[in-house]
Amino acid sequence: MPHFAGVAADSTGTLVMAGTAANASGAWSDLAATAKAISPTLTPLSPTAASSGIGAASVNAAVGSPAGVTDAGGSAVDGLVVRTGPAAAAPPSNLPAITAFQNAASSQDGGTDGSWAAIKGSNLAPDTPSGRIWTNDDFTSNANLPTQLDGVSVTVDGKPAAVYYVSPSQINIQVPATGKTGPVDVVVSTSKGAGSPFRTQIAAYAPGLFLLSQGGFKYPAALTSDGLYLGPSGLLGSGAAVRPARPGEVISLFATGLGPTQPAIAPGTFGWTPAQTAQPVSATIGNLDAQIQWAGLISPGEYQINVTIPGGLADGESPIVVRAGGTTSQSGVFIAVQAPAVPKNPSPTIASLSPSSAAAGSAAPAVTITGTGFIAASSATFGGAARQTTFLSATQVSVTLSNSDVATAGAYPIVVTNPAPGGGASNAATFTVTAAPPPPTLQSLSLSAASVVGGGSVSGTVRLSAPVPIGGAVLTLRSSSGVVTVPSSIPVSATVSVINFTAATTAVTSAQTVTITATYGASSQTATLTVLPAPSSGLALQGTLFSIDGTLTISGKGLRFEIQAAAVGSAHLITIDDQAALPSFPQLLAQYTATGSISGNTATFTSSSVTGLYQASATSFGTVNSATLVLNFSSPASTGSSVTGTLTLSTSSGAVQATFTGSLSAFD
Repeated sequence: MPHFAGVAADSTGTLVMAGTAANASGAWSDLAATAKAISPTLTPLSPTAASSGIGAASVNAAVGSPAGVTDAGGSAVDGLVVRTGPAAAAPPSNLPAITAFQNAASSQDGGTDGSWAAIKGSNLAPDTPSGRIWTNDDFTSNANLPTQLDGVSVTVDGKPAAVYYVSPSQINIQVPATGKTGPVDVVVSTSKGAGSPFRTQIAAYAPGLFLLSQGGFKYPAALTSDGLYLGPSGLLGSGAAVRPARPGEVISLFATGLGPTQPAIAPGTFGWTPAQTAQPVSATIGNLDAQIQWAGLISPGEYQINVTIPGGLADGESPIVVRAGGTTSQSGVFIAVQAPAVPKNPSPTIASLSPSSAAAGSAAPAVTITGTGFIAASSATFGGAARQTTFLSATQVSVTLSNSDVATAGAYPIVVTNPAPGGGASNAATFTVTAAPPPPTLQSLSLSAASVVGGGSVSGTVRLSAPVPIGGAVLTLRSSSGVVTVPSSIPVSATVSVINFTAATTAVTSAQTVTITATYGASSQTATLTVLPAPSSGLALQGTLFSIDGTLTISGKGLRFEIQAAAVGSAHLITIDDQAALPSFPQLLAQYTATGSISGNTATFTSSSVTGLYQASATSFGTVNSATLVLNFSSPASTGSSVTGTLTLSTSSGAVQATFTGSLSAFD
């Protein structure tokens, strides 16, 4: 008898409703009719209608030839592929005779309002011996499907059904809205007349999954989340991309007989927006509950079910069952499942550490590990204990050590580990903690000046032989007299080796020498400071004879400078002597005698009678005509005290300004 088999895919990937029929000689062959008359444009996971989750359905009457679908003679054919068995015995007359009324997807007897059904028998289309599907010319309405093809029409419970395909042995219809559940009569009428009623059962729900003919009608017509056909790899040959489902992904199944929708859609119509089923649809895959994301009608009689593949499924084939209204779809349908291959993590290796060592008791460093195979999930251990690890690149990670890691001398392994899959532990690289160096000692104590007038202050500097270790230390200071005050203790931070302090003094009436002692650990150093009384009013230069040695700086060059004075205020010889060998410039050779005037700590010596020569360059020179020297003495002046000043020379080539620094080398 004629047998509707399911849905096939041609070489371009077009789904074609499929079956077989016997030819005149009884041989099995493929008949044809394209499914493009009901050609849904499916977008399984991107709904175009509110709450639909599927694409828009369209109905047209274009007839085409599915690529790769041929008749028994090898010729390309159009349309719905129908499978039939040996023809039933002819009835006594040429009137149509029905032998079966089946769900077009599941091949189970009976149907539901709006579902696709296959009517099988004889003399079903006497004027269409080769069979055909509807075409453009069959559509006379913009909203209703045709209800007769070549004079063939069908009523179910007296209601006209939409007719999709007719042949002498099989007719495919959409069951009209009978509004009943239970027995109804089906009548086929042709140009020869109406056949006898055939009693069948109409149920509220009769779910049936459309199947692919490839693979023996065991795999559902379904799409993966990325729009590929679902099935074992290679199921459709080179004609279309096929892959198994992946646990956790959403696939789209296609079925009929899932019952009413919300809003309701009348059978036999088209051009409407996809509508969700009025009642929930459920499914199990591999005996595990599968979550339904959306189920609804997308084209006349065809439902789409978006369902999530359960995460616990093993690779292989798992049976799928859909339930609607307490009724299940056909058995023997399988989903091909294969989890995607999980990439393996690389095995790490260590090439070097930077730094690779630290002294015991020193500050804990961050160690940069250079190698290969590092990933964001890489972790490092120090001496077997996990440490904070920072991923830098595939060739570098950084591990943060703690002070306790470098507290004790020894050799400690550092290992990097990558997690499974793959991964593993690297080779061990050794980080060495060396013995702690001896504690630093106090190396020197110095003061910024050897003397100071009482009430003033000087700066002090203590230098250690090495930086202070982790934990810090304390420097103690002591003065031998209350005339000088220093901090009793100074906290010293780790890594510091130079400590500065201030020594303050009080006024005195006579010079006092005070000893300052600095102590660090078991070592100490001393320095002395002379505290002087404030100078009395009047001249700071109290002696009658003095001499000054120092350096005169002209244009960045230092010249030797001497002054010898016979009495205060009267310099009998001022000598300026450049001892550098020619042709070093500038050159200044001069002597003059001048009478000075003294005011406080400042002495000024001016002379208009100067013997001397000034040469700024090889081509610029002149005689010295006059000179003025202004000296500033420290107060009170004494042997060794500092002297500063300025010297202004008037030469035949222009004025020359110089600075002077020196000290009293003799004072009486």
